[in-house]
Amino acid sequence: MKPRLACLCMLLVLCGSVLGQPSVGSTYAASQIVGPHLIRFSGVLKDNSGKPLTGTVGVMFALYNDQQGGPALWMEIQNVRLDENGKYTVFLGATKADGIPVDLFTSGEAQWVGVTVQGQTEQPRVLLVSVPYALKAAEADTLAGHAVGCGLPADCPRTCNCSEQPSDP
Repeated sequence: MKPRLACLCMLLVLCGSVLGQPSVGSTYAASQIVGPHLIRFSGVLKDNSGKPLTGTVGVMFALYNDQQGGPALWMEIQNVRLDENGKYTVFLGATKADGIPVDLFTSGEAQWVGVTVQGQTEQPRVLLVSVPYALKAAEADTLAGHAVGCGLPADCPRTCNCSEQPSDP
């Protein structure tokens, strides 16, 4: 009985998600639903002698697959305002209309941020890490481990990957 109930629940979720989608003529566009492709990034900038920089400086930010060397996968230049200790916070992708391309993060490979102050060499790269809720959000593309677009089989209780299999009638 439990497997049939689980499959019925999955069917209701599928129906609800299909019925809840905006129509083609709807006033909600996909671009209004999806948030900006920006990454908040903070750091401290110092000159070559280790003294904190202050004021506004030109900084190039780049994303790499490697901690050292390798070509930049993406880059942008921003004018960054620093506090008296050289601290700053920026939104990577802010200078681009589409922000940072999402496909840079679909491979599951590590991404490193390179920071280069105008007139200096690149600082040691910083590994980008996920926040806990972003890790959980990866499950949003599936229903119980199955692709959302697959649908449910006709005899769901007999083919569901449930912990309890129904007994034969």
